[in-house]
Amino acid sequence: MESYEGARTHAMALYLKMASEGLDVTSIITHRFPIGDWKKAFRTLSDRTSTGAVKVLLTGAT
Repeated sequence: MESYEGARTHAMALYLKMASEGLDVTSIITHRFPIGDWKKAFRTLSDRTSTGAVKVLLTGAT
């Protein structure tokens, strides 16, 4: 939960709202995986210490 503009909201809802309003988040994406590699993407994110993952993006490509 986050406080933003006087209201409490789920952090993910806030982030999605900000992105939809034009916040550019591409600079923090460290890894990209096709949707078919979702297991590898989650492993990469869960092992941040060795992978250096900050934000992992799943793309529509298979």
